Amino acid sequence: HAPGTTVLDAVTENAAPLAARLSDSRDGSAATAAIGEWVRTLADTTGRPVLDADAYLTPPRGVSASLGWHVDDVDVLLVMLRGEKRFRVAGSRLGSPTTIDLTMRTGDAIYIPALNFHTGGGDDLSDLARNNHSVLLSVAHRPLPAAAAAAATRHVAEWRTVRQALLARAPSAGWEWAGTRAGAHWLGQQFGDSDSSTARMVRRHLANSAES
Repeated sequence: HAPGTTVLDAVTENAAPLAARLSDSRDGSAATAAIGEWVRTLADTTGRPVLDADAYLTPPRGVSASLGWHVDDVDVLLVMLRGEKRFRVAGSRLGSPTTIDLTMRTGDAIYIPALNFHTGGGDDLSDLARNNHSVLLSVAHRPLPAAAAAAATRHVAEWRTVRQALLARAPSAGWEWAGTRAGAHWLGQQFGDSDSSTARMVRRHLANSAES
């Protein structure tokens, strides 16, 4: 970039999001004293220790930093600081119904428990989201108790394996498709009877599976 290019200019020119760690409980760091104080106040008020806090800057018409439909092994508080961005939240199984479909605006917040599928961004942008930057604050809390946190971490690691199996074999990786009768039928045919370790993992993540 040319001399004098600002971070905002670079993000806009590349149409790519920017993520920044603002606070990290692992080493006690915070980007500013005010952010550190805000995180401590949040933890004291909720009784939930904050693992970390990140900010995401998305440029106009840019690609979202979201990973598409995914699960996290932490509880997440999202706060829209500027602009607009669409977020959808579903249940804990692949293709489960969407329970939240919200275009977040400045000041809006969503709390997403660990292991609930969610996604941010999308092609159906409003004029404001299409033509302006958005800034999102994401605050992570470790699930309680400790045993739940460890189980959540294992679950997310398993989901990554399942996702790769689905991407390699499924005719569509779309969330809506997985929740349709045709999608559920195809998934059942592909993974319903096999006793392979991958098939068993896939079944544990399907909305209509009784396997645990």
